[in-house]
Amino acid sequence: MLTEQEQESYDGVNLMEEMQQGELLADQQHIPLSSIQLPQQGDQYARITIENTAVDAPVYYGDDVRQLNLGVGTYMFGYLPGQGRTIMMAAHTNTWFSDLGSAQIGDTITVETYYGVYEYEIVDTQVKDCEDSSAYDFSRTDENIILYTCYPFGTIGFTRDRYFVYGEYRSGPILDAKS
Repeated sequence: MLTEQEQESYDGVNLMEEMQQGELLADQQHIPLSSIQLPQQGDQYARITIENTAVDAPVYYGDDVRQLNLGVGTYMFGYLPGQGRTIMMAAHTNTWFSDLGSAQIGDTITVETYYGVYEYEIVDTQVKDCEDSSAYDFSRTDENIILYTCYPFGTIGFTRDRYFVYGEYRSGPILDAKS
């Protein structure tokens, strides 16, 4: 985790605090993509919670060491909630995702963005090697979320295994790129 001084000097934007339009757009089922400010690397754009766990963390766009020290990082070559594709998020097992192993099939993952609230139902969990590309599928054309962390839980330092939690979209506004 970053020191207080490092957090103060971090150059990302907190879209959750800066954007007031989330309150205006939250009840809409379709939101024109052009009406929201897309996050840039380092921006905090959401908060994630998982039912029946202690997971409650800020979500940043990007997944380098700086974002992962501040909260949950979003893989930049994936998608954002509402874009109708695969969203992939990671966090450290000894901090933000220390309780990810308590997530059970059927539990709800909630991602509250500044443009809407998204819910995903956990449908699977798996342990896979860090180089196993079958753990994710960015060619899917349905909205889904993949959360992952190092495994075994609580380990500090590099491990070969990753713990994956897979969620299927249940609700939240659709970001419409055509309008």
